Amino acid sequence: MMSFQRRCLVLLFVSSSFLCLARSEQPRTIFIPRSMSSSALYTDGFSLLATHDREHKRVMLFGHSLLYQESFNHTKSAPFFLGNDRTKVIIDEGEEGDINPDWFHIQSATDTLYKSTLSVAPKRLAIGVCLRAQYILDDILDGLWAAVVLPIVNVTHTLNVAEFKNSATQVSPTSAFGSVERALDWDNWRAGKWSGEPQSITGLDDMVCQLGLDIDGPLNSMQQIALEIVVPVGGRPTGQYLFEPLIGSQGSVGIGGSIKTVAPVYQLNKNCLFSYIGHLGYRYHLPCHQPRLFDLKGQPFSRYLVYMDTALRPDIANVVMKAANGGNFFLRESLVTPGATGQSINALEMSISRHRINVGYMYWWRVAEQVTFAEPLTRTFAVPSPQGLDSGDLPLWLSGPKISDSFSALDVAISTSPAIVQDIEFDVDSGAMPQVASHTLFVDYNSSFIHDIATCTVRLGFAYEFAHTPTVLDSLHLWCGIGITL
Repeated sequence: MMSFQRRCLVLLFVSSSFLCLARSEQPRTIFIPRSMSSSALYTDGFSLLATHDREHKRVMLFGHSLLYQESFNHTKSAPFFLGNDRTKVIIDEGEEGDINPDWFHIQSATDTLYKSTLSVAPKRLAIGVCLRAQYILDDILDGLWAAVVLPIVNVTHTLNVAEFKNSATQVSPTSAFGSVERALDWDNWRAGKWSGEPQSITGLDDMVCQLGLDIDGPLNSMQQIALEIVVPVGGRPTGQYLFEPLIGSQGSVGIGGSIKTVAPVYQLNKNCLFSYIGHLGYRYHLPCHQPRLFDLKGQPFSRYLVYMDTALRPDIANVVMKAANGGNFFLRESLVTPGATGQSINALEMSISRHRINVGYMYWWRVAEQVTFAEPLTRTFAVPSPQGLDSGDLPLWLSGPKISDSFSALDVAISTSPAIVQDIEFDVDSGAMPQVASHTLFVDYNSSFIHDIATCTVRLGFAYEFAHTPTVLDSLHLWCGIGITL
C-alpha cells in the first residue's frame, strides 16, 4: 500500500497542478516599462572612475551616455493585454468567442455573423542620452561626492494590432465601423483605445540626486555608499491608449540608496588585474495620483461593453444618444503606491593599464502596485442588452447582482430593471502593474586617457534583458559615452 508520506506528496502535486491549471489572469489595461533612471548601468557608469585617479587633483566629472533600447520577441507580451496565456482573442457575433462585435458598433450583413481574431505584438524603441554631473568634495571630507543624473529620452510604442476576418464575414454598408480594429481606435473613446500606429513621446526621465562616500578598504578594495532621491520630472499615464509610451516613474518620488564594491581578485601580471564588482541598490517610491482604467471582476474586456448613465431617462432615444463604451466611464482617478524597486549587479572586471572590460549579470525587480480609488463615482451606470439598443418600446437591460459577460441578446437575465455598476465590482488589479523582475547580461568597456588638465573616459557596452513573464519586454540595450573629469 502507498505510504502516508507518499499519499501526501501525490495529493500536494495534484492540488498544485490543479491550481496552476485553474489560474486565471485578467487582461491588464496599463503597461509601465522600466525607467531609464532605474538602471545603474546608465546612471552610475562613470561614478567609480571619477575618483580612481589619485595622482591628479580632480574636482568635477561630466558624463554623457548615448542610449539605445529595442524590444524583441514581441508576441511574448501579448498575454499581458489579452489575459491568461492568450496571444489572440476571438471576436464572434455567435456568442462563441471572447468579445461580441455588437459592443464595437459593428453591424453585420443580413443572414451573416461577424467573426475574426484579434492579436497584438507590443514593441518598444527608446533612444536617449543620460547626463551625469558629479562633484568631488574631498575638501569637505575625503571621498565625499555629490551627483545629479538626468536621462533625456525619446520612446516609441507600437502595439501592432492585427485583425483577421473570417472569409464569410460581411459588414453592412450602414455599419458605423467595418472592423473591430477601426472601432478600437475611435476618437469618441476616452480611454483604453488600441492604436494601430506607432506612438512616440520625448521628454525627461526621472532626475536622480545622489550623495555618496568612497571608502578605501583592505587589499586595495573600494566601497562606495550613496543615498539618493528620485525626482519625477517626466509625465504621467493618461489611460487614453492601451500601450501608451511612458517614461520615468509616472509622478512618484523615490528614496533609496546603494552600495558598490570593487575588490581585486587576481593579479595576472604587472599590467593585468582581475577584480570583482558588486552593486546593490534599493528604492522606495511614494504614492501618487494617476488615472487608471479598470475591468469588472471576472469579466475580461468588460471596459468595452456599452453603458448608460442611470440618471438619464431610460427610453430608446436616450439609450442610443447617451450610451457609450465603458472606456468613457471607467477611467478613474486613483491613488497608486508603486512600492519598492531594487537591483543587484555582479561582474568580473579585467583591467589592463587604463583599459577595463566588465562582464556581468544584473537582476532587477519591482513589487506589484497597490491601487485604490482616489474618489467615489459621481454617477452610476447600467448595461443595456443588445436588444435595448435598437428595438422595442423600452430598453432592456442586463440585470442581477453581477453583470453578465455573455453578450447574448437572449440572455434570461434581461429585464427592465438595470444592474448598477458599483465600485466593488471593479477588478482593481486589472488597472495595476503586477510584480516585475528581469535578468540582464552585459558587457561594458571603458578606457581612460589622462592629461594635465583633464581625464577623458570613453564607454562602450551592450546588454540583453529578458524574463519568462509577459510583464517584461525582452530588449537589447546599447550604450556609448564619454566622461570628462576636470
